[in-house]
Amino acid sequence: MTTPRQRHPSAQEQISRDASPSSAPAAGIPSSIVVTLLGFTVGMIVLPLGTYFVTINSLFNGNATLAGASAAAVANLVLVGYVYLAWREDQAEFAQPVHQKKAQ
Repeated sequence: MTTPRQRHPSAQEQISRDASPSSAPAAGIPSSIVVTLLGFTVGMIVLPLGTYFVTINSLFNGNATLAGASAAAVANLVLVGYVYLAWREDQAEFAQPVHQKKAQ
């Protein structure tokens, strides 16, 4: 006698099941958080690169070390700005009275 084999889902069935709305992790994330994160991501890419290429020939006369250091400083400023914004939002959350939090 043989035993029945279990049917494994095909790749297409697995993809469609994984893409269902119930399994979407971003469903509960507010859009303001996503916009803030995307803004700082773009800033983290564009601002240091722009700083490097603008300062290498105009400010530092071809000195790539100083231009790289200035780009690193700008990247750190973007990071500090993101941390400060997150800290300020967290402080605003704690500043709300308890009855306002329960109403939300």
